[in-house]
Amino acid sequence: MNRLKELEKQELLIREEKNKILEKEKQEIHIPELKKYIGRFFKYPKNCYSCPEKKSDYWDDYYRILDFVNDIFIVENCYVDSKGKAVIQIETKWWNDSKRPFPYWKEIKQKEYENAKTKTWLELYTQEKMRKILSEDK
Repeated sequence: MNRLKELEKQELLIREEKNKILEKEKQEIHIPELKKYIGRFFKYPKNCYSCPEKKSDYWDDYYRILDFVNDIFIVENCYVDSKGKAVIQIETKWWNDSKRPFPYWKEIKQKEYENAKTKTWLELYTQEKMRKILSEDK
């Protein structure tokens, strides 16, 4: 039984040392790499509700990375969904310990993001797409 306690103490010391090494690596390598994403623009292509078959039922989500705080990205997100719902919001996105934070996002140019945001603002003001969809439902 005494040997078991010795091994448990060793295990605890090893775990503490491992955690220190991982934290140092995170602070010195991973976080500086992740902060390089601040100011970049991304698109999450082909978003949908329950993956329908019609192409018109898909839309793209657009993101601008604003900041990285305590392992969390602050992002601006905009889109107009397949039903005309227009959204511009600030939200958080967790970093999932992968080297590339958002593997399904495609990096885009600022101009593409700004065009998408302008279209979203236009839909917010006019509800053109939503009105069209609602009138087609009758």
